[in-house]
Amino acid sequence: MSRKGQYSHKKGHGRKGAAAFSDSTRHRRRNNDDENDLYDTFTSDFQKSLDGPDKPENDEDECEGSDEDGQINKIECRLAMWDLEQCDPKRCTGRKLERLGFVRTLRLQQRFNGIVLSPVGKKCFSQEDRDIVKAHGIAVIDCSWAQLGSTPFNKMKCNNPRLLPYLVAANPVNYGRPAKLSCVEAFAACLSIVGMDQDADVILSKFKWGKSFTSLNEDLLSLYSKCKTGAEIIEAQNQWIAEEQQKMESRKNSDPFDISDDRDHYNPNRDFPPSDSSESEDEEDESDMKDGACGGKQDDS
Repeated sequence: MSRKGQYSHKKGHGRKGAAAFSDSTRHRRRNNDDENDLYDTFTSDFQKSLDGPDKPENDEDECEGSDEDGQINKIECRLAMWDLEQCDPKRCTGRKLERLGFVRTLRLQQRFNGIVLSPVGKKCFSQEDRDIVKAHGIAVIDCSWAQLGSTPFNKMKCNNPRLLPYLVAANPVNYGRPAKLSCVEAFAACLSIVGMDQDADVILSKFKWGKSFTSLNEDLLSLYSKCKTGAEIIEAQNQWIAEEQQKMESRKNSDPFDISDDRDHYNPNRDFPPSDSSESEDEEDESDMKDGACGGKQDDS
């Protein structure tokens, strides 16, 4: 066979070999693709089995969250916050609500059309804000009480800044202090005032001390919820504070052992009938007091 024939034979053989190699490569790639598809399908099915049944998408007017046990809770009101990262993240109630899916975080310069609880507000939150709450929700400013002076309130755009009335904090950091509320307490106070108590109970239930806030402020929240406007709430607040101050003053000035028998409880040891000797002693004491008074006046003259 000539060299040309040999070359042609070898060349043809090479083409056949290349074609066979190409077919086998495509076959292997096809098998690999099939295996990858099976793997992806298996992984997806396995993940779905872990996640459970498909969850319905959140309704636009509802905020869905879940606790550590996986229990899903929905609240009707939409909640948001500006997080300035000034607080301890382990103690921040706003961040916990965000992790549970109840609160969304806003950026600085981002506008919020709902009610914003802010120290720069001029009007007190009240029942007349209920429609705004239902339509757009509530937002808070998560900052440290110690750094209010350096907080850029002007960068948090809102149309409805509001102040909260007098309430007492129940959180472990500021327990018993008036007005030093945490984020969840501020949210719960607004929700209670406008009659959305179920939503307030849901978010407070995520904290061990949550029920304490309701019990500490039960009378005040009930009082505020009956007021229609912010002006009425301020009037009711001031009247309540004045009455509490009067009660404190009366308790300070009263003798706990001097209780008459016409009250629910009294000290019977203070009500023994006087004896003859005690009457005579009282008369002597009165005469001594009169003498002392006269003598004092004479000395002063």
